[in-house]
Amino acid sequence: MITLRNKTQLWLMLSVSLVVAIVFFLIWQRIVLRGLLKTVVFEPKWVNQAQFAGIFVAKERGYFQMNGLNVVIKEFGFETNTVKDVADGKVDMVLTTPEALLKAVDGGADLVAVASYFQSSPMLIVTLRDSGISSPADFKGKLLGNKGGNIEEELLYALLLNSVGLSTSEAKIVNVGFETRETDDLRLRTVNVIDLYRTDELYFFNRDKIAYKLIYPEQFGINTFSDILVVRRDYLNKNQKTIKAFIKASIQGWEKALSDYNLAVGDTLKNVTDANYKDFDHQMFIIKQSAPLIRPSPAQSIGAMEADRWSNLYLQMHKAGLVTRNINVDEIFTNSLLP
Repeated sequence: MITLRNKTQLWLMLSVSLVVAIVFFLIWQRIVLRGLLKTVVFEPKWVNQAQFAGIFVAKERGYFQMNGLNVVIKEFGFETNTVKDVADGKVDMVLTTPEALLKAVDGGADLVAVASYFQSSPMLIVTLRDSGISSPADFKGKLLGNKGGNIEEELLYALLLNSVGLSTSEAKIVNVGFETRETDDLRLRTVNVIDLYRTDELYFFNRDKIAYKLIYPEQFGINTFSDILVVRRDYLNKNQKTIKAFIKASIQGWEKALSDYNLAVGDTLKNVTDANYKDFDHQMFIIKQSAPLIRPSPAQSIGAMEADRWSNLYLQMHKAGLVTRNINVDEIFTNSLLP
């Protein structure tokens, strides 16, 4: 005769067995599924944070898997050169800037931009409110901070100076490392102005109540893409289906991120390893600041690039002496893989 106690024990045993079976099934399914997925190694242009929220949402919500991909995100390090990494075959896809891509192509790299997640660059120039600097016309004789010593900032300063009839010889561009924040670079008078991403470092100016002024490059006719997805040409020729799938899934991720900031920040924080970026409010600031740069208008499609903007950037860099080869811009980008 089966007692109530025996029935309870039997039920518990069956329940435990069922749970174990489900766990093993899910593990088995994941192993099998991963074996069927195409692995892609992707490298962003900065440490994991909400500037790349669309990628993290695509990862956490399963959009990559649904598109047949197992995406491995290789986090940026301060010695990382994403363009070199993709050119050398260390990774499959990277995010970089149009300026860095043109510089690499000028140096012989055979790379192609296949999407642009930011339609406008987040880059701008900041100075303290009491600096007496309000426009590039006030840069003469000043120390212009280039955070990280990057080609993009060098070009930006050259173009800003040129827009008011000045040359780079009439100011001094100072390369500044990442050991200090931009707030300290200015307060310590290491530089008079400095470049930063409006999506990120402005958070600390606001948080610390530092009085500042901003100089927007677009007010002086300077406006480029940013966070472009770049691959090697040989990889493109052999893996068009894979690249299309990545772009489709990442755009799905961005669509979801822009429609739900809380979800975007939550999924981002699951991937943040740098202690400086574990602040929820900071990540919310980044996604909110990024949104109008990714989609300036409701009709704007994510990912598309225009040939005339590439041509204009190339001519500006060529004039500034930052590239010397004749480059056909139609050969270094394509919209053909966009969904």
